[in-house]
Amino acid sequence: MYRRLEGIALIKNNPLSKRIPYNHFMSDQRDLISPNYNQPTDLPNATAILVLGIVAIIGGLCYGILGLICGIIGLILANNDRKLYNSAPDLYSQASLSNSNAGRICSIVGISLGTLWVLIFVFVVAYNLLRARTNVF
Repeated sequence: MYRRLEGIALIKNNPLSKRIPYNHFMSDQRDLISPNYNQPTDLPNATAILVLGIVAIIGGLCYGILGLICGIIGLILANNDRKLYNSAPDLYSQASLSNSNAGRICSIVGISLGTLWVLIFVFVVAYNLLRARTNVF
């Protein structure tokens, strides 16, 4: 075990009896636990934006409302992340910015596809209602 003597820990049962500073052991553990503040971090919503953009494209192709909802949410989050990145670009990684931009583009495409699908649906319903009024059974 260790014995503390005025800020120095002596290693027991060691023939060389090295003098090691007591705080040396704690600093190694702190380095393993604490994050490295010099590394840039990811943007908070970059992955969520990319997922929402992909779901917006799929939802826009299959069912327009889902594409519109996911695309709008993804676009709002992407704009918030873009503002956050522009406020302090050296704090965030370039990879997370590119994920956010890809998600933003996918959200725009999903919104476009969803809008097109909804317009076609409204046109078909309006056309059939108009045709049903003109044809009297």
